[in-house]
Amino acid sequence: MKKIPGTYGVAESHSPPPHYDRAPEYDKMKQDRDVMVQMRDGVNLCVDVYRPDAEGKFPALLAFSTANKDLQTPEATEIFGPQPAWSPFWQGVQEAGDTRYLVARGYAHVIGTVRGMGKSEDGPPAQWDHYDLIEWIARQPWCDGNIGMIGISGFAGQQWQAAMQ
Repeated sequence: MKKIPGTYGVAESHSPPPHYDRAPEYDKMKQDRDVMVQMRDGVNLCVDVYRPDAEGKFPALLAFSTANKDLQTPEATEIFGPQPAWSPFWQGVQEAGDTRYLVARGYAHVIGTVRGMGKSEDGPPAQWDHYDLIEWIARQPWCDGNIGMIGISGFAGQQWQAAMQ
Protein backbone atom coordinates (compact mmCIF):
# COMPACT_ATOMS: atom_id res chain seq x y z
CA MET A 1 0.00 0.00 0.00
CA LYS A 2 1.38 3.41 -0.95
CA LYS A 3 1.29 6.01 1.80
CA ILE A 4 -0.02 9.42 0.79
CA PRO A 5 1.83 12.28 2.53
CA GLY A 6 -0.24 13.89 5.28
CA THR A 7 -2.52 10.89 5.71
CA TYR A 8 -2.51 7.98 8.11
CA GLY A 9 -2.33 4.41 6.91
CA VAL A 10 -4.50 1.66 8.24
CA ALA A 11 -2.99 1.22 11.68
CA GLU A 12 -3.96 -1.00 14.53
CA SER A 13 -3.63 1.94 16.91
CA HIS A 14 -6.69 3.48 18.52
CA SER A 15 -4.79 6.56 19.59
CA PRO A 16 -4.71 10.05 18.09
CA PRO A 17 -2.40 10.83 15.19
CA PRO A 18 1.26 10.97 16.27
CA HIS A 19 1.48 14.77 16.05
CA TYR A 20 -1.37 15.22 18.57
CA ASP A 21 0.22 15.42 21.99
CA ARG A 22 -2.39 16.73 24.41
CA ALA A 23 -2.51 14.25 27.25
CA PRO A 24 -5.58 13.68 29.42
CA GLU A 25 -5.69 16.06 32.38
CA TYR A 26 -8.92 15.03 34.14
CA ASP A 27 -10.11 11.61 35.20
CA LYS A 28 -13.55 12.47 36.61
CA MET A 29 -16.57 13.81 34.80
CA LYS A 30 -19.68 15.71 35.89
CA GLN A 31 -22.86 14.97 33.97
CA ASP A 32 -26.03 17.02 33.73
CA ARG A 33 -28.50 15.23 31.50
CA ASP A 34 -31.79 16.43 30.07
CA VAL A 35 -31.22 20.09 30.91
CA MET A 36 -33.99 22.18 29.38
CA VAL A 37 -32.72 25.42 27.81
CA GLN A 38 -35.31 28.02 26.93
CA MET A 39 -35.03 29.74 23.57
CA ARG A 40 -36.18 33.33 23.01
CA ASP A 41 -39.59 32.15 21.76
CA GLY A 42 -40.20 30.02 24.88
CA VAL A 43 -39.44 26.61 23.32
CA ASN A 44 -37.15 24.43 25.46
CA LEU A 45 -34.31 22.46 23.90
CA CYS A 46 -32.94 19.45 25.75
CA VAL A 47 -29.17 19.18 26.24
CA ASP A 48 -26.68 17.03 28.09
CA VAL A 49 -23.64 18.70 29.61
CA TYR A 50 -20.46 16.75 30.38
CA ARG A 51 -17.49 18.53 31.90
CA PRO A 52 -14.44 17.86 34.03
CA ASP A 53 -15.22 17.27 37.70
CA ALA A 54 -12.85 20.00 38.77
CA GLU A 55 -12.83 23.65 39.76
CA GLY A 56 -12.53 26.21 37.03
CA LYS A 57 -14.04 27.18 33.72
CA PHE A 58 -13.61 25.23 30.52
CA PRO A 59 -13.97 25.82 26.80
CA ALA A 60 -17.10 24.15 25.43
CA LEU A 61 -17.70 22.03 22.36
CA LEU A 62 -21.32 21.96 21.21
CA ALA A 63 -22.66 19.01 19.24
CA PHE A 64 -26.18 19.83 18.04
CA SER A 65 -28.13 16.77 16.99
CA THR A 66 -30.75 16.44 14.29
CA ALA A 67 -31.75 13.15 15.94
CA ASN A 68 -32.09 11.99 19.52
CA LYS A 69 -29.09 13.11 21.63
CA ASP A 70 -29.55 10.02 23.79
CA LEU A 71 -27.80 8.04 21.04
CA GLN A 72 -24.62 10.09 21.69
CA THR A 73 -23.92 9.25 25.35
CA PRO A 74 -20.57 8.11 26.75
CA GLU A 75 -22.18 4.74 27.50
CA ALA A 76 -23.09 4.30 23.82
CA THR A 77 -19.47 5.02 22.86
CA GLU A 78 -18.33 2.31 25.28
CA ILE A 79 -20.75 -0.21 23.79
CA PHE A 80 -19.57 0.37 20.22
CA GLY A 81 -15.89 0.79 21.09
CA PRO A 82 -13.22 3.19 19.87
CA GLN A 83 -12.38 3.73 16.24
CA PRO A 84 -8.83 3.66 14.88
CA ALA A 85 -7.08 6.99 14.22
CA TRP A 86 -7.58 6.74 10.45
CA SER A 87 -11.33 6.34 10.78
CA PRO A 88 -13.66 9.20 9.78
CA PHE A 89 -15.18 8.68 13.25
CA TRP A 90 -11.85 9.31 14.96
CA GLN A 91 -13.33 11.27 17.89
CA GLY A 92 -15.30 8.18 18.79
CA VAL A 93 -17.89 5.99 17.21
CA GLN A 94 -20.56 8.61 17.91
CA GLU A 95 -21.16 11.46 15.51
CA ALA A 96 -21.01 13.99 18.37
CA GLY A 97 -17.50 12.91 19.36
CA ASP A 98 -16.11 10.87 22.22
CA THR A 99 -17.29 12.63 25.38
CA ARG A 100 -14.82 10.94 27.71
CA TYR A 101 -11.90 11.78 25.42
CA LEU A 102 -12.91 15.45 25.18
CA VAL A 103 -13.70 15.94 28.87
CA ALA A 104 -10.43 14.27 29.91
CA ARG A 105 -8.65 16.96 27.89
CA GLY A 106 -10.41 19.86 29.59
CA TYR A 107 -13.46 20.53 27.44
CA ALA A 108 -17.11 20.76 28.36
CA HIS A 109 -19.04 18.66 25.84
CA VAL A 110 -22.60 19.86 25.31
CA ILE A 111 -24.87 17.64 23.24
CA GLY A 112 -28.25 19.08 22.32
CA THR A 113 -31.21 18.10 20.19
CA VAL A 114 -32.95 20.44 17.76
CA ARG A 115 -36.55 21.43 18.44
CA GLY A 116 -39.15 18.81 17.71
CA MET A 117 -36.74 15.90 18.12
CA GLY A 118 -36.04 13.64 21.09
CA LYS A 119 -36.88 15.41 24.35
CA SER A 120 -36.72 18.93 22.90
CA GLU A 121 -40.03 20.72 22.61
CA ASP A 122 -41.58 21.51 19.27
CA GLY A 123 -42.67 24.93 18.15
CA PRO A 124 -42.44 27.44 15.37
CA PRO A 125 -39.49 27.09 12.98
CA ALA A 126 -36.14 27.46 14.69
CA GLN A 127 -34.85 30.85 13.70
CA TRP A 128 -32.31 31.64 16.42
CA ASP A 129 -31.86 28.36 18.32
CA HIS A 130 -28.16 27.98 17.48
CA TYR A 131 -27.40 31.52 18.57
CA ASP A 132 -29.50 31.26 21.75
CA LEU A 133 -27.99 27.92 22.75
CA ILE A 134 -24.42 29.16 22.24
CA GLU A 135 -25.20 32.27 24.30
CA TRP A 136 -26.67 30.08 27.06
CA ILE A 137 -23.51 27.97 27.13
CA ALA A 138 -21.33 31.11 27.33
CA ARG A 139 -23.26 32.28 30.42
CA GLN A 140 -22.80 29.05 32.37
CA PRO A 141 -20.48 29.18 35.40
CA TRP A 142 -18.44 26.23 34.07
CA CYS A 143 -17.75 27.84 30.66
CA ASP A 144 -14.78 30.13 30.00
CA GLY A 145 -16.63 31.81 27.10
CA ASN A 146 -14.83 29.89 24.35
CA ILE A 147 -17.27 27.76 22.37
CA GLY A 148 -16.73 25.66 19.29
CA MET A 149 -18.86 23.06 17.59
CA ILE A 150 -18.06 19.43 16.90
CA GLY A 151 -19.57 16.55 15.01
CA ILE A 152 -19.94 14.96 11.61
CA SER A 153 -22.85 14.36 9.26
CA GLY A 154 -26.00 16.10 10.50
CA PHE A 155 -23.95 17.69 13.27
CA ALA A 156 -21.77 19.35 10.63
CA GLY A 157 -24.90 20.69 8.95
CA GLN A 158 -25.88 22.30 12.23
CA GLN A 159 -22.45 23.97 12.35
CA TRP A 160 -23.22 25.62 9.02
CA GLN A 161 -26.58 26.78 10.37
CA ALA A 162 -24.87 28.31 13.41
CA ALA A 163 -22.27 30.02 11.23
CA MET A 164 -25.04 31.70 9.23
CA GLN A 165 -26.43 33.22 12.42
